[in-house]
Amino acid sequence: MAAPKYIIEEIPLDKIRVSGKNTRTVVEDDDIDDLAQSIAQKTLLQPIGVRAEPEGRYRLLWGERRYRAHHRLRRRSIMCRVYPENGIPDEALMAVENLIRNNHTLAEEVAWVRSMMADGAMSIEEVSSLLNRSRTWVLARLSVDGMREYLREPLLAGDISLKVIEEIARLGDESSERYVLQRALQERLSAS
Repeated sequence: MAAPKYIIEEIPLDKIRVSGKNTRTVVEDDDIDDLAQSIAQKTLLQPIGVRAEPEGRYRLLWGERRYRAHHRLRRRSIMCRVYPENGIPDEALMAVENLIRNNHTLAEEVAWVRSMMADGAMSIEEVSSLLNRSRTWVLARLSVDGMREYLREPLLAGDISLKVIEEIARLGDESSERYVLQRALQERLSAS
């Protein structure tokens, strides 16, 4: 699958609709104030991502914090990457953009892969190609949903790594898995 094409365009803020699909669940006011201050001093360094909708409107794909910072600054417009409707789901474009960040979580990665593959929208190979990740990486994120709950919860909470959970899951016996998990979590806490 080829990299998605886009055009750069300055778009009025009042023409952009926040889609509600933001991968960040918390958007802190202090963070927005800091970002607004930075934009006021240095300008916008990275355009936000949008898709065109009917009647000259757009829906926000990513960059909600930058969008909100522009509102705080009472700016009338913002630079955008405008993506066409080309069969690539919004969630796929969001995942590509967010994988560039280093501070995303495994839970976010799992949600991106799940949404990209929902209802047969994309194959494992297409997700792998679009995200520039290996097939193994995609399959590992898909495997999380099928894990036993006691393994999945600490993994998605960021309390333990996927690699460690995969090793624990190979034990195949619930009581052994629970014991090793408990020890691994205790070791991690005592090392912190």
